[in-house]
Amino acid sequence: MVGNVGISPKWALAWGASIGAVYVVWLLPINHLAGTSGLWWIGDPGAHVSALRAYLNDDWHVPILYTRHLNYPEGINAAFADVIPLVAVPTKMFADLLPPDFHYFGYWLAFSYVLQGVAAAWLLHLMGVRDRVMLPLAVVLFLLSPAMLFRVHAHAALTFHAAILIALALYFLMTRPGAISNRSLMLSLAMLACVALLVHPYLLAMVVPIFMVGLVDRARLCDHGMSAQAVVLLGALAPVIFIMWAGGYLTHGVGQLSGGGGFGFNSMNLVAPLIGGHFLDMPSLQDQSGLYGTWPVPYDATGGQFEGYNHLGLGVIVGLLIVVMTQWRRLPSLVRRHAGLFLLMVGFTLYAISNKAFAAGIGLWEISLPQWMMPLAEQFRASGRFFWPVGYLLVLCMVLGLSALRGPSLGRVLLAGLVVVQVADTAPLRGMTREAAALEAPMQMNDSWWQHQAERAERIYLFPAFGCGAHAFEDIVPLQRLAAFSATPFNTGLIARGVGNCVDKESVLAEGLMDGSLYVFLDDYIDETELVSRFGTQVEQRCTPFSGGHVCTP
Repeated sequence: MVGNVGISPKWALAWGASIGAVYVVWLLPINHLAGTSGLWWIGDPGAHVSALRAYLNDDWHVPILYTRHLNYPEGINAAFADVIPLVAVPTKMFADLLPPDFHYFGYWLAFSYVLQGVAAAWLLHLMGVRDRVMLPLAVVLFLLSPAMLFRVHAHAALTFHAAILIALALYFLMTRPGAISNRSLMLSLAMLACVALLVHPYLLAMVVPIFMVGLVDRARLCDHGMSAQAVVLLGALAPVIFIMWAGGYLTHGVGQLSGGGGFGFNSMNLVAPLIGGHFLDMPSLQDQSGLYGTWPVPYDATGGQFEGYNHLGLGVIVGLLIVVMTQWRRLPSLVRRHAGLFLLMVGFTLYAISNKAFAAGIGLWEISLPQWMMPLAEQFRASGRFFWPVGYLLVLCMVLGLSALRGPSLGRVLLAGLVVVQVADTAPLRGMTREAAALEAPMQMNDSWWQHQAERAERIYLFPAFGCGAHAFEDIVPLQRLAAFSATPFNTGLIARGVGNCVDKESVLAEGLMDGSLYVFLDDYIDETELVSRFGTQVEQRCTPFSGGHVCTP
């Protein structure tokens, strides 16, 4: 490795935090970080902000993350609306002291990038990269992750990739003889697992398997008994299970109403790691649907493979080629030493591809899974995300390979050149992120009339509900925001796990138009003629047309 003396651990972490802070300020406008840009009104960000507001405006319930203000009357677990429970619960304790439009998602983006720099610096320093030039350059590569950047405009919670880097660091730490005691390891694993769960369940599903194979490799490499490692794992998972119970993940986490397309739909295309940047953006292999038609997104063979956006970046790809060509003889011994981690990364890759594999638009295979296996596979429908740990491990291997080249100057020059290439290759993603962050707030359902009606209502109903025919962004998000900021229960919402079914959602109409309720009917679902046939003269007295449907007021 380069630089056996080099930079100290404290300075490495300071460098990581500083570079991360500079990068996020360069990347995003201040108004977006402060939570006031128009992007927080629309799409997934708008849904997350309004879900948070619905949770904050509701009373406390048991379990602690439950709210009836979304998906009324069944309610939901707010964790499945991407509110980041780690911050949402303490924020709710002080909600009365905060501005009525406050949210923390912009600050979370800044925190995620700063911690990404810190975690990358720790991982690199732990692995022996301590050169004063190479370590900062390598930190920049981790910050330039296209997969992380792709989430900035959509899922603030899923930018917390630092959890993956910390999990990898703990893996390498626990597989070194004498580096960490079982007790300290148990506490470290428990803390990271709990944080990952309280940020987003997908992150927990990525870090816990890394812990598990790490404990197996620890027993094999460090003469620790498997029984002792099993105790470590059980001790680490015990608080996670308690939080899942107390937070309602187990009792309020399974439902019938959701917007996912199922396992095999939100998967990773095989070309995704190679294509998707400025230099490797092939028009013939680009998704042209919706918002993503303007992004360098690889071919979307299912309609949902944008979830599997995993471009490594040209700089990383070239660096990996250099390392493989110069140090291929070392690969078998590394695979043997870290067999558990290697097999897990293969498993993550196969799960990301799913049982329906595509290379661009060409279907390669489709495997019918056993009936008992499908419910397990579909717990994480957006399986394409599971390539994230693989991508970060490849970046780490590339940096370590360059640092092992003869002569530190060669590694520095090569890494500096690759960082420049990576910056240029990810430029379209940064440009689109800045453009999205500069959007103005839309006026849809944002005027005084709508606000007055929402404030008068005791509950708001939308027909059809989410998962029953309504469009997520066009129909649901504006009304969800209106209801949430008016502290009015809403019968649906843009949520990952919605309890109930479409028949139950419509059954409320059998009681007629009830006083105190605001009804919104979309024309695609029920037109004016059908409204009259259902509710008679009430329609003339209480219903008003708007673009897209009719609203019937209290």
